[in-house]
Amino acid sequence: MSLQRNRIRLQLDASKPIGVGMDAGTRLMDKLTSCSPRIPWARALQVEVAIYNNGVIDNLSGITSMTFEIKNATGGIIDTAGAAVLSQTISSASFLNTLTEDQWLNDNPQPSYHAVFPFLDTEIAGISMSGSVGNEKGFGLVVSAVGAYGRFTLTQDIVQLVNDGATGAGSGVAPLASYTYSDQQILALFNAKLNAGENPDGVGYALFDKNGSGAGLLLYVEVPAGETEPVLRTVKVTRA
Repeated sequence: MSLQRNRIRLQLDASKPIGVGMDAGTRLMDKLTSCSPRIPWARALQVEVAIYNNGVIDNLSGITSMTFEIKNATGGIIDTAGAAVLSQTISSASFLNTLTEDQWLNDNPQPSYHAVFPFLDTEIAGISMSGSVGNEKGFGLVVSAVGAYGRFTLTQDIVQLVNDGATGAGSGVAPLASYTYSDQQILALFNAKLNAGENPDGVGYALFDKNGSGAGLLLYVEVPAGETEPVLRTVKVTRA
């Protein structure tokens, strides 16, 4: 089994009423997990299908194409009017009409399906997870086909897209900083420009508007008359 992408295998019976799965009664089932399909968001996906007719594996005679779609759904109801958020159509030229039931059930040899719908991780990442609950969001999955009498539905159900949040390898070590100047040089520049450190009595700092208007503020320290604690004062100044 390939681990390069998430695989989902759907066994569909074209003779069953819409919404009735091959083995799961009224729910669609992934043959690999025996559970309702779960699709990891932003991960590569491969959906493999086998078509049965009244419980017998079909040879797809008369089917000219198959379409796999993911559609928005609200409250378990598929948005039938809206466009698909993910869609792929394959023609009969890509079908494996000679698929046997033994190949399908045993997943061997490869390929072991009538048709396959592969998607890149970037394609699945294009599906919006806005409104997800518990990192999951329900979407409608629909597989349809075109035959002698037009389009017909092979299956439809609600599936869950799951956002696992993983982003890949990282590092627990912070990168080393690269300085143009040494700490001593940086301190020397501060001292030369701002008279940093202990200053003589009466020294203040003038900070001017960076836009070049010439307006600024003079900052200085004063002990008011009758007080013992210093207070920071500011006075408006204009560059000479």
